[in-house]
Amino acid sequence: MHCHRYQDISTGQRETFDYSITQAVYQHFLDAFHDYSPIHVDEDYAKSCGFAGRVMHGSLLNGFLSNFIGTWFPGKFSLLLAVDLRFSQPSYLGDIIRLETVVSQKI
Repeated sequence: MHCHRYQDISTGQRETFDYSITQAVYQHFLDAFHDYSPIHVDEDYAKSCGFAGRVMHGSLLNGFLSNFIGTWFPGKFSLLLAVDLRFSQPSYLGDIIRLETVVSQKI
């Protein structure tokens, strides 16, 4: 777990971290939240809707964001207060999601 203190963070600072949507991550999400919507669990159904395969849950991606803020940057002493996510393209099993932050201001 990282611990970037406020005084050590600078404007323009960039941090990145990669997350893999593995079978284990996917299965843990299904086990925890029981969202078995066919677009997420039925390969044939998802393909019939024009997707390349099962579309991963947006909330799974939100979990990656929560992990990024709470353990990577800024880390230990941070708290995520609000999120506005927009999914411009689907994510699939096996994808790697890169989260990158750029500090634009300090208040």
